[in-house]
Amino acid sequence: MATTSGPPWILTKKALVSRSNVEDFCFVELIRIAHNENAQQGSISITIKAHIANQSNRSGKLTLNIPPELVKKCTFARRSNNELCSARFIHMVPGVVTNISDVSTLSLELKDVGIVVCPSETEYVRPANHGDTTLDTFARICKSQSLHLHFSRGQFVNDELDRLETFSDALGEGKGHLKAESFNHARHRTVKKDWRVFFPPPNPPLYCQEPVFEQVAPPKYCTKRRRDSMPHDNDRQKTPRVSSPQLIDSTTEPDAEPDTPSTSPSIRPTHFTPAFSLTSLERKLKGLSDGEAREVFRRLGYEHLLAKPNDVDSDLPSEKVDLGKVRLINERDIKQYIDNIVKRYLPNIVGVDSDLPSEKVGLGKVKLIKERDIEQYIDDIVKRYLPNIFDDMFEHYARDRILNPPHCRWTREIAIAAWR
Repeated sequence: MATTSGPPWILTKKALVSRSNVEDFCFVELIRIAHNENAQQGSISITIKAHIANQSNRSGKLTLNIPPELVKKCTFARRSNNELCSARFIHMVPGVVTNISDVSTLSLELKDVGIVVCPSETEYVRPANHGDTTLDTFARICKSQSLHLHFSRGQFVNDELDRLETFSDALGEGKGHLKAESFNHARHRTVKKDWRVFFPPPNPPLYCQEPVFEQVAPPKYCTKRRRDSMPHDNDRQKTPRVSSPQLIDSTTEPDAEPDTPSTSPSIRPTHFTPAFSLTSLERKLKGLSDGEAREVFRRLGYEHLLAKPNDVDSDLPSEKVDLGKVRLINERDIKQYIDNIVKRYLPNIVGVDSDLPSEKVGLGKVKLIKERDIEQYIDDIVKRYLPNIFDDMFEHYARDRILNPPHCRWTREIAIAAWR
């Protein structure tokens, strides 16, 4: 292999660059390969020309720089093959190419993506023409870590193929023998970036300008306020303070002046909604009889809460009274109710002059066998069918009506035993 002891060897050629295992090609204007064996330096630069938006020049240059320290593996094929370059794209390789053997391929595997060198005034690279795809393909090349550089063999003269193979061997060792060339980017008015320069962030959404409301000037006063009209400190202290709002459960509301006009059209009067309170509901239902309370439960759909709905007597006069016309039950109504109970549940009791009756009587089909059975039976009727709303006077009346029912008679012995 040829060696040089003077200035670095520089190779500049046109080429077709592709990503490995992907039929994605990019035609590049210039590939520059530099190698200084004495200084152990080298570099690979891939440059394209494109119309970049917001650039003073019509045509700008973008360069993908691959320093030696980024190269993990490098191989050179003097005569390419179908695995390196597809036969369908050999006509795109710059130069005279008739078959795949007319192409030489330099293959690179990188540790990381290369460096994109852009003009110094460039923040993001956008194509000047919306339909231009050159920047899109070059951006994918810059983002890849596996590249193929395809050259036409007809471009090489003298020992250039030998020197390129020497450079490939030195670069392919992967031992870091070669160092990158020094390059003054500021002098050439360029900056170093990466592939993200081709992918600017999306534009933020446009903010709608909020309407500006016209400021209304305060009203002007025609006359000056008299100094003696100012309230004194003592008068301020005497001014009653507004009371704090009461609790929700409260049934009263703070005093208000409904006739006072509002100072602003945007201020509307507040309408208070009565809050639900168990206390107020209890006050409203207090004083109702059991029959009226049961009727309220039926109309509200809470009939299932009643203890024994089948045993509720419907003969109570107040059960048929409309709730809007509730009247108090007097003593005559209660006594009439007791008589109806006795008449309903003691229909088959007849007086006998012999021993205690043995037939079935009343609810539950209780058989009166002993004296205590009669007393127990009377207690059951009083407790079960006569609610606790009655006082002692009505309880004695109920017992008396049971012992002396209007529709039948008891023997004196049974009455004495029952009352005992």
